[in-house]
Amino acid sequence: MCRDRVVCNGVDTFELVEPKTTENRVCIATTKCNSNEFELKAATKTTDRSCEVVAPVCTGSQYQDAAPTKTSDRSCKSISPRCVEETQWEVVPSGATQDRRCSDLTVCKATEYQTAAPTYSSDRSCEALKVCDFPREFEASAPTATSDRVCQAVRGPCDPSETVEEIAATPTSDKLCVAKSGCSDLAKFAAKVSSPLLGS
Repeated sequence: MCRDRVVCNGVDTFELVEPKTTENRVCIATTKCNSNEFELKAATKTTDRSCEVVAPVCTGSQYQDAAPTKTSDRSCKSISPRCVEETQWEVVPSGATQDRRCSDLTVCKATEYQTAAPTYSSDRSCEALKVCDFPREFEASAPTATSDRVCQAVRGPCDPSETVEEIAATPTSDKLCVAKSGCSDLAKFAAKVSSPLLGS
């Protein structure tokens, strides 16, 4: 009497002994990986499953690049060095599953000023400098690396019935109107300087 041969499925069982004319195939259970192991090599119909212990938890100087799965090991990588504070800031801090990421600090342009100083975990903030609308405005206060330019409205026309324009407005100074009835401080100073020459 003939009988069907036993079939090993290659998942739960694999072939330990090949079948012969008068002997059936011998199948045995495949190895089951434990909870602290992963499958290094899958079972086949003729070979057993191979398991390996999962790598230990990453150390404090490392981060987990890839978590362990049923068929792969844990992967750890060294955390990148601290950011260079003079030229960089930390965009992403290091953690259990992520690396530190640094970025170059923003450098304010010649037409900008710094509105917020950089820290280890924040970038420098810059804003465009105000531009005075001369001759309607003049620069009352020059900008610095950390402050904006201050613009001020140029004084209106001098009253021709009472004053005269002694000094015209410039991009960095207002116009000067003086009363017609008396000498201006500038005129008085000029007269004082020249008076010794007149007396000689």
